[in-house]
Amino acid sequence: ESKIAISFNRKVIFTDTKDIIYIETSGRGCMIHTRTGGYAENVLIGDYEKRLSHLGFFRIHKSYLVNMKHIRKISSYAVILDTGESLPVPRLKFRAVREAFTAYKGAW
Repeated sequence: ESKIAISFNRKVIFTDTKDIIYIETSGRGCMIHTRTGGYAENVLIGDYEKRLSHLGFFRIHKSYLVNMKHIRKISSYAVILDTGESLPVPRLKFRAVREAFTAYKGAW
């Protein structure tokens, strides 16, 4: 079980990485979407990508880093999350996302 510190409203919140559904770019930082809500943080998505890629997070789009645990399925140029949300996958990245998802699911 891995925890990550998120700076939010002048506080530091520790959350389990398994509870992070996805992270998206927002202004000069990013928005971290969790089971309990969203947290805006002034950290670049690339920094999260470096910190979380070994924990099953995959950059599906320049603006989205997704926790593979929360992908329900991959449809035509989108990933469908277990929350019902759909996030876009660029055509040029679709194959890599599908292969990473297949490899991740196979590792279970």
